[in-house]
Amino acid sequence: MGSQLDDSLESVLEAKVNENTSDIEYRMAN
Repeated sequence: MGSQLDDSLESVLEAKVNENTSDIEYRMAN
């Protein structure tokens, strides 16, 4: 159960990081 929670938290974190990365790349391109 604990590892399942960790997995979902990890995927949420990863999604946030990807969001921020693409946002930064978008700003640098313009």
